Amino acid sequence: MPLPGDKTRREVLDEVLRVNHAGELGAQQIYRGQLAILGKSETGPILQEMLEQEQGH
Repeated sequence: MPLPGDKTRREVLDEVLRVNHAGELGAQQIYRGQLAILGKSETGPILQEMLEQEQGH
């Protein structure tokens, strides 16, 4: 039985999804920053692929 102040399952799920979404957006920004610096290096295609994978989530 939940206690006063306990979160519902839905509230917990909403928090988890928010954190996950923030992490995905953060990862995309990191890859974009790395591409800005390393995009023309031999690492560039790998970073581009990783960014595309993150965007697909």
